This record gives sequence, C-alpha cells and structure tokens, in this order.
Amino acid sequence: MQNYDPPNWLAEENSQTISDIDVISHHTSIYSSIKGIVAFGQNDQGEELVLFQNFSQSRVIRPGRFLFLEGGTYQSPQRPGLTLDGKLSAIYKPAESKLLFQNFRTVNTFLPLAEFYKEASEQEILAVLNHNLLASKDPNTMATGANQWFRKRFAMFRDSGVLDNYSAQEIKSRSNGL
Repeated sequence: MQNYDPPNWLAEENSQTISDIDVISHHTSIYSSIKGIVAFGQNDQGEELVLFQNFSQSRVIRPGRFLFLEGGTYQSPQRPGLTLDGKLSAIYKPAESKLLFQNFRTVNTFLPLAEFYKEASEQEILAVLNHNLLASKDPNTMATGANQWFRKRFAMFRDSGVLDNYSAQEIKSRSNGL
C-alpha cells in the first residue's frame, strides 16, 4: 500500500524514540487486549523499518499454565509473558510511506486500513449479493441503500475471496469456530 500514513499512536515513534515508551512488563493487565506487536529495526541499507506481528491470546504465557526447565527443575513463571510468531504480518517503510502485507483482514485487526479501501459500487455490491452461495431477499435495495461503511465492507468481503474459495459448509463450520 503506497502513501500509507500510520495512525497517530505510531506516527511519531521510531527506533530512536522507542526507549521513551513504557515497558510492557509494567502493564501486564493489558495483555488480554493486545492485537499486534510492533518492533523497530533497520534493513541492510540502514533504512528504518517498522515490523508488525498479529497477536492472539494463545501467545500469552500465564503463570501456573506453563512450565520452563531451569537448572534441572521445571518451574512456572511468576508473571505473565508473551511469545512471538515466526513470521511477520506487515512491514512499514517510513521513508517510502509504504505498508507491505499479504492479508488485509489480519493487518486490519491492529492497523486501521478501511479508510484506505475504496468503496464498492452498486454493481459490485450486487455481484456479491447475487453470488450463488447467498440468498439475498432484495439485493437492489441493499445495493442502492448501502452507506459508505457498508460499501467498504462489501469491497473488503469481495476481495477476501471467501465466497469463491470456500464451500457453504466450510464457511458455516468456520463461523461456528470449527
């Protein structure tokens, strides 16, 4: 995504200012609300990079639920901790105002991207509503009456490929958490 402006909470931060931010270990009560992890670094050319990783509650190490081997004895941590995934969700290059990512939906959970998404036209909304996996009662009214918020969501939904890449049974199973 070209010409990306990061949100205010990130816009003023870089590898030089990161030391001014509170250490997360002082705020263990917020671990349950973490949506993403941000790190600052530099590439081989010395250009600043902002690295993002999606975060879920399964990555929180909770006291009494995990054991670590220390000096031949298994011990449970006294305080919560965090584990990281082996892959990045997004990379932001401030010098180029470029945000790189593969999965819009994943990145949109921790970075607001909807405002950068174009709204679906009435014809595009109708194409979604007339898909053979959907049974819309009045697609024309929905398409003509859709506000900006819904038009962006229709465009994101269309581009996700869910209706074309999954059967109705797969969509139902995933919606039930199976």
